Amino acid sequence: MKVVIIGAGPAGSTTAETILKLNPNNQVTIVEKKNVVGENPRCAGGVNALRFSELRLEVPEDVIAAKVTRCRIYSPNNDYWELDAETLGIDRLGSVFHRDKFDVYLAERARKLGAEIRTGLRAKDIKGDPPEGLRGLVSTSDGEMIPFDVLVIAWGSAPFRTPEFHHAVQAIANMDYPQDLISLYFGQKIAPSGYAWIFPNGNKTVKIGL
Repeated sequence: MKVVIIGAGPAGSTTAETILKLNPNNQVTIVEKKNVVGENPRCAGGVNALRFSELRLEVPEDVIAAKVTRCRIYSPNNDYWELDAETLGIDRLGSVFHRDKFDVYLAERARKLGAEIRTGLRAKDIKGDPPEGLRGLVSTSDGEMIPFDVLVIAWGSAPFRTPEFHHAVQAIANMDYPQDLISLYFGQKIAPSGYAWIFPNGNKTVKIGL
């Protein structure tokens, strides 16, 4: 089959890898709008240890920014409840990844199996029932038409605004902060309709978001 995947984030790359493991003869093309896979990552990179173990995916040490053993959840009056790995009898609660490195790592796994990754391209138009028996065509921002039998939409952010979507902002800062601790803040004064966070990022830096 000819498979076109829109988006080279974790969802797109792991989908490509799975398809190629099922049948190496599949032709997989990933179309990514960013010029470089992983640039300008859109999340803090926190990964729950239990969920990640279920994926049975090993990652290189340089992808891991911090190993988290504690999580504090702050109420509106600034009291907090702390969950720690030692009390639970486990090694850690999870990890914080360098999302740019994580995305590149997954994309390279797919590429080594034969996936073609086209960066700096947007999928502009999708057409069905094309000539010559093809299932569909994707037109890209450079005018190329890519045929497909299966199309996978794997972008992670909404391309439009609706009441169901909340947009976030995040910055990386230098801060004297424990590198094994995640902090989450709730309350209408601090984070109306959402929450704020501090995630360790390695090398005495943190990710602060809302």
